[in-house]
Amino acid sequence: GGGAKDRSFGLNVKLQQEKDYWIGRYFNGVEPADAMRYFWNLYHNSAPGSRSLSSLSNKVMNFLGHSWPALGWPCGFEQFKNHNLRSLKNKGEMLLCRGLDAKTVMKLVKDLEGMTKGGVKLVEDHSLANELVVGEKVRVRSLKDDDDDEDS
Repeated sequence: GGGAKDRSFGLNVKLQQEKDYWIGRYFNGVEPADAMRYFWNLYHNSAPGSRSLSSLSNKVMNFLGHSWPALGWPCGFEQFKNHNLRSLKNKGEMLLCRGLDAKTVMKLVKDLEGMTKGGVKLVEDHSLANELVVGEKVRVRSLKDDDDDEDS
């Protein structure tokens, strides 16, 4: 990588305090095994002193474009959610957007300052590039398979 157009950065949102708040409110402070049980609370509702994840994503979309693919999730919201559930459970963090250059992420960090208790940070992230490479290999393989069929 390297260079001005290195798009291997993402924006990480730290949500441990918000997560603890919802777990305290709905699960008597005992974290459910399935992160989906509290994901929607974090997504739709503001915790004290913090904006909801949906309002953070709206703010980011105002800058990057109003779609999940614009945030680096080519398969949409479900992909964003599924990619992040383990990280939300284990670390209280979610990768809101990815596949961006560092300068863009730094601007977003500034825009989202103070919107959550734990804050947001620039992270190096190669997951989008890796997924695209794997996807391309799968696509090329299926094209090759089609060619074989025509020969017989």
